[in-house]
Amino acid sequence: MADNEFPVHLFIIGGILIVFIIAALNNEKAKFKRRLKKSPLKKIGDIQDGEVVRFVGRVEFIDEPIIAPLSFRPSAFYYVEVEKKVKSGKSSTWRTIIKEQRRAKFAIRDENGIALIDQEHFKSLVVMDERHSSGTFNDATEELEAFLNSHGYQSEGSFGFNKTLRYHEGVLEKDETVAVLGQGHWIAPSELDLDLPDEKILVMSPPPNEPLYISDEPEMTSLPDQVKKEKRKKRTIRRNEKRNGRYLK
Repeated sequence: MADNEFPVHLFIIGGILIVFIIAALNNEKAKFKRRLKKSPLKKIGDIQDGEVVRFVGRVEFIDEPIIAPLSFRPSAFYYVEVEKKVKSGKSSTWRTIIKEQRRAKFAIRDENGIALIDQEHFKSLVVMDERHSSGTFNDATEELEAFLNSHGYQSEGSFGFNKTLRYHEGVLEKDETVAVLGQGHWIAPSELDLDLPDEKILVMSPPPNEPLYISDEPEMTSLPDQVKKEKRKKRTIRRNEKRNGRYLK
């Protein structure tokens, strides 16, 4: 074998490893979704103290929001990932070089209650809706360059050529609809040093041996068919009651 020849079996092994890594990541995301979908769904005000449950509501800032570094959106939470294209022979792969997430104090509110989210222990699945790229004929913007520099990276290589990079960002914004799964405990706002009009607030923490889950993916935040049917049924009952009430007068 010539010195400059690369063993074919190493390419095969590398390809297999990439497939396994992608499968593992997808599997983790699938597990996240299954866990949320299979959990009982309730309104915040109907949750019992200590109950492990899922609910859907809208993001409400408690403290000052944080600013997402790529889109500059005021956010309760953001997650940013930067990937670099790495070549190996005739093939290339994307390697993650930066992961950054930050969170502020925030709550989730629905029509009959409010829940404060444990900032330290939640696991997120957010829609990565802000995307950028830089490469050979596409210089990184000043903002992207500043973000790279803050993590010890540059968009250019040793000889001044642009590296091929892609940037992804997902955020939780004010009034955005999210799904939450965790264990709830009712506490008076005064005990939490919060100035809220509510008599009590549900504090969502991780269930035993699990993280607290939160997602803004439409698949997670849309109500299942059975809940929609129940709501339609209740509306029909109310309409009938009003109609009967009018006829009895």
